[in-house]
Amino acid sequence: MELNDFLSIGRMTPAAIAVQQGCRYERRMEMDLDIWKKKLLYRATHRGTRELDLIIGGFARARVADFDMAQCLAFETLLEAPETDLSDWLLGQKDVPDAQISALMRDLLAFRPVTSA
Repeated sequence: MELNDFLSIGRMTPAAIAVQQGCRYERRMEMDLDIWKKKLLYRATHRGTRELDLIIGGFARARVADFDMAQCLAFETLLEAPETDLSDWLLGQKDVPDAQISALMRDLLAFRPVTSA
């Protein structure tokens, strides 16, 4: 089956996602999804700047466990962005250029952590 066949019936296999992403994530397709989520969580909480660690890490702690393969791919793409771009996107100083991570960025901007009273 080709990628278009999976897209037309609304299902995408990990291999089809890899093809859609330009085979950039082939190594991820072999990795267990739970392990991948743990690695994404670690990367989200260890960005390099405390502010982004808190914002993106807080979002990741609350949401990554529920991500599917496509959302993990989008989140990994977001994590690969330079610190300056992430800061500009979060502050609304620049538009997010990638439609794939634009939806994820909207979720990130709308996210409000639950705090104990």
